[in-house]
Amino acid sequence: MVCRDLLEQLRTLPGVLSAAEVGFTPVSGSGWDQRAWAEGATGERPDVNFDRAGPGYFRTMGTGLIAGREFDERDTSASPKVAIVNEAFAKRIFGGANPVGRVFLVEEAAGKPDSRYQVVGLVRNTKYSEIREDFRPIGFFPMAQIDEGQGPSTVFVLRVSSRLGELFRGITAAVAQVHPHIGIQFHVLSQQLNESLLRERLMTTPAGAFGLFVKLLATLGLMA
Repeated sequence: MVCRDLLEQLRTLPGVLSAAEVGFTPVSGSGWDQRAWAEGATGERPDVNFDRAGPGYFRTMGTGLIAGREFDERDTSASPKVAIVNEAFAKRIFGGANPVGRVFLVEEAAGKPDSRYQVVGLVRNTKYSEIREDFRPIGFFPMAQIDEGQGPSTVFVLRVSSRLGELFRGITAAVAQVHPHIGIQFHVLSQQLNESLLRERLMTTPAGAFGLFVKLLATLGLMA
């Protein structure tokens, strides 16, 4: 409830064009992988990467939707499990065919049944751990359908048009209004990308492809 209320507050702030919740942001160093395969497939069960995302995440990040839909209010803890996958996932798991409407399974720990997900959307490839890595297969699950709860922190991504100093003050006030005891950590995505590039500076000269895009984004981590 607190996260939902805060997200609504953030979306109404001056200069905020869109906002969404996510498990972790690209090239943050966080992530997880599990074995996955198309329903009915036999043979290899490759490791693929996963993340969690809320409604509006792909629009906020500027990630193009190729087919299907984004997550929305239909995706609840009581509804059938769904996923949105990227192009690399569609190629690796479904042989490159349009995956919307297809089903894949994810291997769970011993003693637990494998999880089953229906694909509702296909999005463009994005980076996962490092900027210079090859595009990886990535599947996204709705935040509302995760089983393990919110955990110790919540991350929001914001696409903004205002100056960051003004925005930070507005966010701080909004957080205090919803819950005065929540700690805040701000991270500008362009800085996160630069740090990733810095780790590889000895390998090659950084490209400027992220330019305007990263300057329009900021991420907000909320620590309970």
